[in-house]
Amino acid sequence: MHDFQIVFSHPWLLLLLIPALALTLIPYFMLSKKYRRTRNRITSMVLHMCVMVLAISVLSGIRFDYKLSNDQNEILFVVDVSDSQEESFVERDQFLKTALDKVSYDGFKVGIVTFGFDSKYVVPLTTNVDRVYEAYRDSKEMPDTSASDMAAALRYARTLFQYPETAKIILVSDGKETDEDVLNVIGQITGQGTRLDTVHVSSDFDESDIQILDVQFPDYQLSVEQNFTINVTLLTNSTVTAQLKLTDNDVECATQTIELSPGIHTVALNHSFDTDGLHKMGFSIDEFSQSYEDGIIQNNVYNTYFNLQVFDKILILERNGGESDALVNLLTEEGEFDVTVLNVYDSEEIPTTVDELRQFDQVILNNISNYDLGARVVGGVRNDNMPENFVEMLDEYVETYGGGMLTVGGKDGENANAYNRTDMYGSLYQQMLPVQAINYTPPLGVIFIIDVSGSMSGEALEIAKTAASSAMGALSERDYIGIMTLSDDYEMILPLTPRPQESKIYSAINNISTGGGTTFPGAIERAGQILRSFQDVERRHMVLVSDALVGDDQTVQYEQLIKDYYEKDGITFSFLGIGVSADFVYKPGETTIDDPALNGESLSAYRKMVRAIILGHGTICVDNDITEVSIWSKENLSVPELKEVDDEPFNPTVVNLLSPLLSGVQTGTAEEGTLNKLTVQLGGFFGVKLRTGADMVLSGDFNVPLYVQWKYVKDKESNGGKESKGGMVGSFMCDLNGGEWSGQFMQDENGKQFLLNVVRNLMPIENIRPMSLYGTLTEDNYINQLNVYVTEALDENETIRGTIEDLETGTVLSLNETSGNPETDSVYVTQALSSANSFSRSDIVVKKGGVYKIVLQKYDEAGNPVENSLYEIYKDFSYSKEYDLNVEETDIDPSEALLAEIASRGNGVLVSDLQSPDEILDGFVTEIAKSYDPRLAFIIAAIVLFLLDIAVRKFKFKWLHEIIRERKNKKSQ
Repeated sequence: MHDFQIVFSHPWLLLLLIPALALTLIPYFMLSKKYRRTRNRITSMVLHMCVMVLAISVLSGIRFDYKLSNDQNEILFVVDVSDSQEESFVERDQFLKTALDKVSYDGFKVGIVTFGFDSKYVVPLTTNVDRVYEAYRDSKEMPDTSASDMAAALRYARTLFQYPETAKIILVSDGKETDEDVLNVIGQITGQGTRLDTVHVSSDFDESDIQILDVQFPDYQLSVEQNFTINVTLLTNSTVTAQLKLTDNDVECATQTIELSPGIHTVALNHSFDTDGLHKMGFSIDEFSQSYEDGIIQNNVYNTYFNLQVFDKILILERNGGESDALVNLLTEEGEFDVTVLNVYDSEEIPTTVDELRQFDQVILNNISNYDLGARVVGGVRNDNMPENFVEMLDEYVETYGGGMLTVGGKDGENANAYNRTDMYGSLYQQMLPVQAINYTPPLGVIFIIDVSGSMSGEALEIAKTAASSAMGALSERDYIGIMTLSDDYEMILPLTPRPQESKIYSAINNISTGGGTTFPGAIERAGQILRSFQDVERRHMVLVSDALVGDDQTVQYEQLIKDYYEKDGITFSFLGIGVSADFVYKPGETTIDDPALNGESLSAYRKMVRAIILGHGTICVDNDITEVSIWSKENLSVPELKEVDDEPFNPTVVNLLSPLLSGVQTGTAEEGTLNKLTVQLGGFFGVKLRTGADMVLSGDFNVPLYVQWKYVKDKESNGGKESKGGMVGSFMCDLNGGEWSGQFMQDENGKQFLLNVVRNLMPIENIRPMSLYGTLTEDNYINQLNVYVTEALDENETIRGTIEDLETGTVLSLNETSGNPETDSVYVTQALSSANSFSRSDIVVKKGGVYKIVLQKYDEAGNPVENSLYEIYKDFSYSKEYDLNVEETDIDPSEALLAEIASRGNGVLVSDLQSPDEILDGFVTEIAKSYDPRLAFIIAAIVLFLLDIAVRKFKFKWLHEIIRERKNKKSQ
């Protein structure tokens, strides 16, 4: 107790002591000495004065105030000692010293918990604060430092307080969390009255390091001995030379020397699987140059797997009997697929549930319309042989379970059936496809290259401007136009601009002026580059407006450019000759003309123009009449609407040269005139529009889609909040009945190989058969949560058994009991599959890198496995997030922001000054103020003393010592 004070509510009443004492003392001293010096008189006076003092103290509102030291204050430092803190342990420990000095006086209990993945109570709460740091420093107990589980550390710390309502936790960390979510446990801490401060100790890593971030396999179905590319993503913070190694089932398959500068890089490794089944894939970095020292070796190894499963069951739905015979022969004889063909109008075996569809790995719709699938048309008519919800079943089959689907075109008489625009409009079937069967005019991008050399001045330039202005009448609002001038050099005076911005376009055209020489190649090359890279259009065109007075020495160069741009990029080329006369007859569509250069003669301007438009597959105009030029300019740029059915034969163009669908498929050559095209023709196609996000592999002329595919997924919002697995959907815009359109294609080796590649590529990447149980694994660094689901509730005595197997060592651990020692084991079970949780969940800790197989099986009451209930999940693990240096750079440090959020939710503060952390004392009550009201005791005492005063006045008495003396005298006598 200290700071004792006597306090009066009405201190001015103490003035009554003066008259009170006067009333006592004056009568007393007025007596003669003989009478006032008696024992009774003196005692009465003293008692009277005491009564007066007590009474006046009561009237004045007396109370006693004092303070007691609070011995219920507790501070627990929860200190992150994980490996990421190794670089900053000096700063961390210096903070601890400073903070302990702040609380080193009576009234505080202080303790320390250290944590990584687990937690250690290294210094129990004690009032001997001066010894806390020494005990922390000398502690031999160390947690697992390879991870940081702040949530577990705080959950543990909150249980250690004797007085949690007056306690505080101070979390000292770099804010890097590897397991769980610390924000989920703060409510448990504040709910018991404990406050939570945080301290950010930065752990920036400044040593050299290279890390394997990720490994990406193709997202399509692979087959045995198929070559494919594995993309390995690497992160390095310094220049490094090393070896990247690949192992397949522990056998080294490839080694590649890598030389990397600081940053993120992707290295491609070519590989193929020689067998099906599970492949444990290992990637490692080693054999660094002598001058390089890697700071973190744990992140140099990456473990993953690829389960190469055989999926070969195909369901073909056809409209007309025998329409699929050619396709079936190809798939069964060449591809060894198991094919079932059903007619949508007369088969009695059409699947009626999604589970029945899931017995097949892929569904091919051969010349099938939306109506054929059972959709109602105007008047309510429908194909009654099909389930009414069959399209919805297909949607679930692909989107939810990952089944594959291929749509193939076909006719109904002379009109389209499978891609009929009226039939498909607004349907779910249309929504699933990577193309749209709609009325559509492909957007055009055109660049006018206007010759402004000296020879083009005056009327010639006005005709050129008229041609460019007239073109606006042929363009739609989705088209783009650009203007370039050429003389000695070229100038882009108007980049590709949307047609609706006509004032900007006309202004650019009107401001063109002349001057200089005539040089074609540079302008043509640049215009082609711009059109090729512009992705907002599907057709691309160049129009050169010139008097063609260009040197013969330029001819070879610009002709090659025009030829290459058409063959490689589909860019067409037209020529408007100003003041040029035709010196021979050229019929539109002719592809060859006489070449006077073979006889050593110079080329005329007109011949140069004709040669150019033949190479560029465009048109020519040499009329000087402004009206005729205006008409030609409009017609030259008129893009016809895409036909629903186009019967013109063509060679398919390869759009995506890197597509795996081209594996084993040979394309044509420039000499054959089929560069980047298939050498075999198709007799026609069905016109559709490419959808955003789809992968177009083959196209017809002018980039019209021929084969397109995509992964059909839905976002969470449109899918009821559920994750969409998504399957592959492909659309082939031609028939495959082996008839007039596709007969040659399906007999050609390249055509057959392409179709087989398509079917294989659309297969699911995992088993989609219905199961009576399945599991999902949620991975959080070391901690894994296995959730088990059953399609039907378990019978009374049915059970689910589970195991996890380390595929490297063969060690198998049961999931039906908690097992393993966190101190010594790298794999252990913390929550078991049991009847207590209805066999629905198991928590597994995996701290060792490798590949693991989890097996779930349902058993009946006799202990026998239930049919169709075996489910397998594979898990890979490489290294702890503790060693992941791939942190996104932002204006706000995410680790510090997390600690600030923790403090805010914990009713505490983020300590701002580690050298003077005064904030850690905020909110503590170090002294307890006490107050005592003695007035009742004083009143009782006053009454007792008053009665005693009366007794003294009325009766004679002896003092105690007098009584004792008399008794002694009597005894002595």
